[in-house]
Amino acid sequence: MRLTSLVAVSIVVCLAAASLGAAGTLSVTTRDSVGEPLLCRVVARTAAGTPLFPDSTEICYPHHGPIPYFISDGAFTLGAEGPVTLTFSRGPEYHSDVRVADVTGNASLEVTLQRFVNMPAAGWHSGDTHAHLWHDEPNPLDPVDGVRLARAEGLEFVSILDADRYFTGAPDSASTSDCLLYSSMEYRSHVYGHMALPGLQTLVTPYASAAPGDPAYPVNADMIAVAKNHMGIVLYAHPASHSDFWDTSEWPMTGIARELPADAALGLVDGLEVLSYSNILPFAALPLWYDLLNAGIRLAATAGTDVVLNRPASNPIGGYRVYVNTGEPTFDMNAWFEALRHGRTFVTAGPLVTDLRVGQAGIGDTLRLPAGPTTLQGTVSLASDTPLQQLEVLWNGAVAFSAGLPYSSTATVGFSIPVSQSGWLAVKATSVPRTDVQVVNQPLAHTSPIWVELCGQPVRPRADAVRRLVDWNEDLRALVRQRGGFEQSEDSLRVETLLTNGTAALASAFSSPPSPPVTVKPAQGETVRHLRPSLAWHMPADPDPGDIFDYRVRIVSAPELLESALPAATDDSSYVPRDPLEHGHVYWWNVEARDAARNSVTSAAGWFAVDTTGAASVPDPSPAARWSAEPVPFAGSIEIRCSFQGPARLEIFDVRGRRIQVLEGEAPFIWNGRDAMGREVSSGLYLVVPRTGPALRVVKLR
Repeated sequence: MRLTSLVAVSIVVCLAAASLGAAGTLSVTTRDSVGEPLLCRVVARTAAGTPLFPDSTEICYPHHGPIPYFISDGAFTLGAEGPVTLTFSRGPEYHSDVRVADVTGNASLEVTLQRFVNMPAAGWHSGDTHAHLWHDEPNPLDPVDGVRLARAEGLEFVSILDADRYFTGAPDSASTSDCLLYSSMEYRSHVYGHMALPGLQTLVTPYASAAPGDPAYPVNADMIAVAKNHMGIVLYAHPASHSDFWDTSEWPMTGIARELPADAALGLVDGLEVLSYSNILPFAALPLWYDLLNAGIRLAATAGTDVVLNRPASNPIGGYRVYVNTGEPTFDMNAWFEALRHGRTFVTAGPLVTDLRVGQAGIGDTLRLPAGPTTLQGTVSLASDTPLQQLEVLWNGAVAFSAGLPYSSTATVGFSIPVSQSGWLAVKATSVPRTDVQVVNQPLAHTSPIWVELCGQPVRPRADAVRRLVDWNEDLRALVRQRGGFEQSEDSLRVETLLTNGTAALASAFSSPPSPPVTVKPAQGETVRHLRPSLAWHMPADPDPGDIFDYRVRIVSAPELLESALPAATDDSSYVPRDPLEHGHVYWWNVEARDAARNSVTSAAGWFAVDTTGAASVPDPSPAARWSAEPVPFAGSIEIRCSFQGPARLEIFDVRGRRIQVLEGEAPFIWNGRDAMGREVSSGLYLVVPRTGPALRVVKLR
């Protein structure tokens, strides 16, 4: 349903006579379109830009942050002299307004804010799913304060996540007919990430886990199971709070949604905070969300500011918000939660998506078409307090249609997108920023997807997205193993099981391993004339359609070293060594191929020789030269003999593949157990690798 824009704002300014030279006062009333007192947000500044606040702070809640604001409950008075600029706003459904009053004595100002779009009338209801009234500050606010602040922003639902401070297991009694406040909790794991749990009837305990020095336990999945038993919904909070995945020492690194891919793949999560003040950048969570969607995981976009309202420097509540379509004009919390679970949402920092249709499907729906390829025909309607700028229609996360928008507050745009397979469609829209109203420099709205299935085929996961999510999950496994410290072995097993199941669920579409790659260049036994030769191999075959591969190339001086050598990574089917090889040497090499699911297969080992002089060939490294060494193990020195006469070269490696000594001349060779710098090596296994013939394994004892 397209909503109609109403006419704008009416302002009446009355300036009363004042004594010359005296400091003045400005009395302001704020009204709605029928003349009733209206809660709204106000920013007041002097001509020099200095913020102004009313003398009484009990009901105006002064905040001195990036947007220095206070709340009008219908009337307030400012002490001022000279020009004062005031900005009035009440969320994205009202036209904000800016007025300048030249205060030379006692003055009055009456402001009427007009609602230019009524989203609830079309079934869309706004909320902030993550806010705090008390957090690490001495002066907590209470739910009555929270409702006032939320109503001033035009919010219908506010989820306060302060655990047991205000928890009742039901909507708070401070709620009003136009704003429901529910006190629930945020569960915080330093390792696995934070979760917003709106709507709990019973709190989940403990409230936090895995702090520095504690075991990485329990996993969030276990806490989700408890929350689901107590009617809550599960939203991963501020998933992109920091960029350092490996640091779990303190906030904001502890807020990264590290367990999100595993939990989402296992169907445990209802949504994630695509927009949050606590994400490291305003839109930092979008790439992770797109990967989850492209992996076939239907996860709703939501917005939770993580605002701390008792901090004087906090931004406004609802500066980011989620709209959820219940289909009914009256707000119902349970219906709101259920519609959120089904992805009938869009998030915004300004613009409003009043409608999005592709055929008969809207946001959160699945459009099933009998044939493909086809062309999707759709329309999107937008509204905004500030002029609209740009529309983008996304297909599987990539821009498939874009249009500049007229410099107006409403627009309806039709679009056509050719598609050849099942996928998902979503809309992004931007508008002109407005200082002192919006919290970001580029106001953005983003819908959850419409899912499109062609020919009865569900959306097939994309291999590149699956690979990134599997790597993310396996990095978490490495982080947990590195951290260690589990109190019981079954705790460690529970973590390993969860991550294994998560990886399997993420990679289920790519579970078949590929065939091994085949090395083709250099050919077996070929002599190459370059110290940095180009190596190439055939792509492996794979029964999983759309699979992708990365490769790990190992180049060593003996076949025994292939297993332990550090590989060089590449996404291409060819590779040029970064460091020059050595003239006159024989090298062994192989290629390991990994698909999107981290299934790994390795080519047969091959060998080639390096000779830059133009000689016809280098001796085959596999003749029947026989080598022996005595004594094994040895303490002082070891004698190495060969079955043939003539010059030879021996290279000695430790088990990490590092060459520690070279012996040249004629057999027998005596190795004194020291490296090339004359230092005695430690006890352990060493490989003696001749230029021709098999390597020997020797053991050094001190």
